[in-house]
Amino acid sequence: MNCTICGLSADNVEDLVAENWTLSFFDENDEHGPLCPACSEILLHMANDGEYELKREYHGKVTFNDQIEYLDDDPLCDIVLGYILN
Repeated sequence: MNCTICGLSADNVEDLVAENWTLSFFDENDEHGPLCPACSEILLHMANDGEYELKREYHGKVTFNDQIEYLDDDPLCDIVLGYILN
């Protein structure tokens, strides 16, 4: 399993839980996940309903790995950059 933003990998769900990954979060009405602890700390906040959601300042500025269409189904053909903080 890979972080949906930076691509960091974990071997299984037990590792995700043990390392405090966010298993799912919302970008407005779209659900994504998982998200590594570093990306979670920077990009997410807890909404009033108790769910994690993308901070408003990042709406429309993040490309999630699960939304990328790879050329020829080979992810190594494309270059994917994570978030950039200025």
